[in-house]
Amino acid sequence: KKAYKNPVKALETIKSMDSSPKQVWKLIDKKKKQAFPTGYSASGTVISIGEGVKNFCIGDIVACSGSESAFHAEFISVPENLCTKVPVKVTADLASTVTMGAIAMQGVRRAEPTLGETFVVIGLGLLGQLTIQILKANGCRVIAIDLEDYKVQIAKRLGADFATTDN
Repeated sequence: KKAYKNPVKALETIKSMDSSPKQVWKLIDKKKKQAFPTGYSASGTVISIGEGVKNFCIGDIVACSGSESAFHAEFISVPENLCTKVPVKVTADLASTVTMGAIAMQGVRRAEPTLGETFVVIGLGLLGQLTIQILKANGCRVIAIDLEDYKVQIAKRLGADFATTDN
C-alpha cells in the first residue's frame, strides 16, 4: 500500500538498493513479518450493527466487498454501502465471491456491449469465465482464448461461441 500511495519513494528505495532481486526480496521479507490484512470479498453473519445502519439486522447473512474492509478474517467491520443481503438459497461460500462478479460486470458495462456484437475474452480464469457468461446473457457472441486447454473447455461449456488455446 505504501508503494502504491507513494510510487516515487518506492522507486527511489529500489534504485538505492542497486535493484538486485535478492535485495528487493530481503526488504519484502522483512516487511512480511508485519501483519497486513488481505482480501476484498467476504461473506458472513451480522453480529453487530453500527450507529445509523438501517438495512441490516443482527443475524442477517451478508456478502461484502472493499479492499479496505472485506478482509479474510474471522471478524470484520464493513461500511453499509459495501454490503448486500444474501438470498436464502445462496450459500455463504458462494456469496463470498460477490466482488468477483461485480468486477466482471463492471468490465462488461464499461465495454457497452450491444445485441449481436462479438467480443474476445483473453484469459479464462474466474473473471474471464464470468465475463463470458455476462456477455452471453447480453446477447453477444464470445470468442474465448487461454493458454490452458482445461480453461478453454470450461468456456465452451459456459457458452463461448468459439474457444481456443493461444498456440
